[in-house]
Amino acid sequence: MSARMKSFDRLVITILAGLAAALLGVMLIGSLRGARLPELAAAEVGSRGPLELIYAGDTALTGVEAYVRLEPETAVRTQWQGSTLQIWPEKALAAGENYTLILAAGAPGPNGQVTRREGRWEVKVRPAQVVYLHPAQSPDLWRAALDGSPAQPLTQSGGKVFDFGVSPSGRWVAVSIRNDTAGVDLWRVSREGGESELLVNCGKEMCTNPAWSPDERQLAYSRRRVSSTTGQPGLPRIELLDLASGQAAPLYADPEVSGFEPVWSPDGQRLAFFDGVAGAIRMVSLSGGGEDLLLPSEMGMVGSWSPDGRRMAYLDMQLTSAAPLVTLYEANLESGEVRPFPLKGDFSLTEFAQPEWSPDGEWLLAGLRSLDGPVSKQLWLIRADGSEARALTDDFTQTHAAYRWSPQGEALVYQQLSLGASAYRPEVWVRQGDGQFLRVAEDAALPNWLP
Repeated sequence: MSARMKSFDRLVITILAGLAAALLGVMLIGSLRGARLPELAAAEVGSRGPLELIYAGDTALTGVEAYVRLEPETAVRTQWQGSTLQIWPEKALAAGENYTLILAAGAPGPNGQVTRREGRWEVKVRPAQVVYLHPAQSPDLWRAALDGSPAQPLTQSGGKVFDFGVSPSGRWVAVSIRNDTAGVDLWRVSREGGESELLVNCGKEMCTNPAWSPDERQLAYSRRRVSSTTGQPGLPRIELLDLASGQAAPLYADPEVSGFEPVWSPDGQRLAFFDGVAGAIRMVSLSGGGEDLLLPSEMGMVGSWSPDGRRMAYLDMQLTSAAPLVTLYEANLESGEVRPFPLKGDFSLTEFAQPEWSPDGEWLLAGLRSLDGPVSKQLWLIRADGSEARALTDDFTQTHAAYRWSPQGEALVYQQLSLGASAYRPEVWVRQGDGQFLRVAEDAALPNWLP
């Protein structure tokens, strides 16, 4: 019996030793092969990105960022969303082009391993489309490609859409929709329109002006609360919604700081909005450093950040001998200098509409009209240093508004309204890179680009 036990023990030990050797061999082979490459989240992205690599596990991997690059060579910034590495281009990618996302060998991987081989993924940049409200008086949100294919509705609210904000990636649109209690809720709708989610149930209060942070982690919006005693609407205030947790909170504890039309700085470090109580554009650092910057203005609207975030072009009222005049101003946010925009030529009797900085920072787009001419506003391009200005439109029977640059800056979308029409039926138009004009939609308003 004892001999049999010894024989059995030797057999067990032999088997265990074999298993250990096999396991060691597997580990050695795995070590030699290196970490498994991540998966590409999507083979098609918008001009602003992000390109995404999905890693196994649920945590970020420190140091991977240094091994990532794009071809053709493109400056990028990276961030982690859980175990997904997001690669955001610093400048818009060229629509219709292919890019190669490269992860160099030696990049950190899960379980302390490193990649032994280079990873390469081909990514195509989809053409930008246009989103807008239609019909103009009782709208839903619509999406249209510029290839002549039929437009598609993204919401089916029965004409209750108030306004909207497009996410930088173009995957989502935040939409303000009137509810059954006379308030306005915030929703998130996918670019295809097939997926929607209630973000903020605002009840009898109005949540409007949704604006995505550049990293898509937060949504700023204006909330007009209703008094619990009088039932009357109070001051609009800026709130921030954390999209991961679903938690929302006022930007300021002080209820006397009002706010609407929030606009993020390009780097996401500051937020600008109009404070009606202060009578100024208020800029706040979200990192908590420094005092708020106030730009006095009587226009009730925020201006446009320069792409580098160092300047803001905005409007204010100027008293002249002829009449009050809406004038273009420039604020240098580094020096604190504020001055009328340095325009070459005589614009003393010219009234300006909202400026929009081009993505490359070389131009401003604005609506202009002369006080001694027709009342319609025409689209003009103005050099960022004021050295040149030229008209893009000259049909004075039409007035132009709600204009936006495409992500790369080669095209413009805008709203056009006939001044002689008996009914309010604006149209959405695009001025393409070759200078040709394309009508996108009739009875439509407030267009924007969907990357």
